[in-house]
Amino acid sequence: MLRASVSSASLSSRRTDLPQVVQKWLTASGAFDRPVSAIRISQSGAMRTTPEGKWMDFQATQFCTIDPPSFIWKARISAAPFLFIAGRDKYENGKGQMLIKPLAIYTMANASGNEIDQGTMLRFMGEMIWYPEAAMMDYIHWEEVAPDQALATMTYKGVTATGTFTFHPNGLVQRFSAERFGDFQGEFRKETWQVDVTGYQKMNNREIPEACEVSWILKSGDFLWLKQEIIKIEYITANH
Repeated sequence: MLRASVSSASLSSRRTDLPQVVQKWLTASGAFDRPVSAIRISQSGAMRTTPEGKWMDFQATQFCTIDPPSFIWKARISAAPFLFIAGRDKYENGKGQMLIKPLAIYTMANASGNEIDQGTMLRFMGEMIWYPEAAMMDYIHWEEVAPDQALATMTYKGVTATGTFTFHPNGLVQRFSAERFGDFQGEFRKETWQVDVTGYQKMNNREIPEACEVSWILKSGDFLWLKQEIIKIEYITANH
């Protein structure tokens, strides 16, 4: 993956172009204090594949860049005693790919295509809660839709995705929601995908969403499928 040089001057020039609610978020998060170009994250949590399914613990690492926008997420998922699954989710050059390997030996799923591109783009957008500098990049267009909400539209490499950020009164992100493609009992369709921040902690002199829950909002009811915590986060500055 490429690393970018994001200067303080270029970030400052975007401040007046953003809705007030987004500027408040960037100030509250500390994003204006130090330009960041890349991020390393260590995570832990649990996931399940169906509303009635068993929760599976996981440990993951993630590396993200802001310009160009990209991430790679690698996880070790405990499916059962002495059985683990290696998972990888990647977004690079505008394309997404999801790879799953039981025991890290053979491939059980290797998904790509337009729907995956849109889904991984939305994941990159939702995870701007950890790297708010991306909100100031030219590939994101913002529109304030309420005093506590802003609509973000990302366009990159011919793909466009849109999601809504909801903010706490203190300016920090409370929720991200979007219409995202998902696989539901073999049917690939768009449903509401929602990320709720459930806890904040100060890390590296920033207010960081340390705990999140991810759900599908379905007609049959909300399906909470992922719970995660941030164990460690490292910000790589433009001059690192």
